[in-house]
Parts: sequence; C-alpha cells; structure tokens
Amino acid sequence: MSAPICRICHDEEGQEPLLSMCKCSGSMALVHVSCLERWLNTRHSDDCELCNHRFPTTAVQYSSVVIFYHWFLQSGKRTQWAAFGSLMFFTIMGLWGVLSCYYSMPAVSMQALGDHAWIIGLMVTTYVLVYTTALFVTVRCFYLSFRSWISQSPKRRRLVVPSTGRAGASHNRLPEEAASLM
Repeated sequence: MSAPICRICHDEEGQEPLLSMCKCSGSMALVHVSCLERWLNTRHSDDCELCNHRFPTTAVQYSSVVIFYHWFLQSGKRTQWAAFGSLMFFTIMGLWGVLSCYYSMPAVSMQALGDHAWIIGLMVTTYVLVYTTALFVTVRCFYLSFRSWISQSPKRRRLVVPSTGRAGASHNRLPEEAASLM
C-alpha cells in the first residue's frame, strides 16, 4: 500500500505534514499547507476546485516598498528599461542644470549683462519648470501603471491552519470535528 501524498505536489509527508483542509475525501483531501497557499494564490481563489469548500484564509499585508518591488519585478522588461532610462535621464539632466548654473554664474557678471539680467532668471526658471513638469509626468505615468497593477493583482492569501489538526491521519476526521475546526 502506498503512503499518502499531497494532491498538489505529489510528495509524501516529509518536512511538512499532510492535512485535510476541505471536504474532499480519500487521497484527494491531503495537501501540504505551503502547497495549498501557493495554489490558492496562483488561482486567485479561496475555495477548493473539487468540493467548493471555502478555505479559512487571511490577507497578508505588505509594506508599500515590498508591493512596489513586486510590481517592478512583474512589470516586464519594457517597463523596467523605461524606469531605468527615466532615472538616468533625470539624474543627468538634474546634474547638468545644477553644474551649468554653478559654473556659468561667476563668469557672467551683472555689469556685463546690464539691463538684461532678467534673461538669466528667465532661463533658470524655464529650465526648472520644464524639468519639474517632465519629472511629474513621468512619475505620474509610472504611478498610474503601479495603481493599475495593484487593482488587478489580488492580495496574497495565508491559510489559517487549525491548531487541532493532526498530521498524516487528519483526513480521517469526523464531519462534526472538521466543522468545529472551521
């Protein structure tokens, strides 16, 4: 007679016990908790596809940095290259603007400009305005893409495992005992 196996990964009970988390019976009832969590997150569902039993799950809350990291990794090469290119562009343009002002201001004296000193102020103001507007539009574009991804990506699910569940033989529970665990 063969040993019971997980219906998802088809491995025997090793590092992790096999549990019956739904109303399925026999060998179809046994799963590793980690396998079931991965399967539910892949399917974006909280119920068993065989018996339609709803698994006890909770949503996992992540920090904004972790969510942004997941979005960036899953966004695709085109978005990653666009983000890298935008970062390089704004870094170089920002440095260029600061350095050009720093090195050109001492060379241009107010006496040499005379009545045209306002031209320097207008040039600096225009540069700052264009730079800030381009930066705002770029950040807004990435932010909208990020918000769209969040609305389409469901929350990660974590199973709430009953503390009275028995490893291995948990598929032999009585219906009353199984109902009391949920």
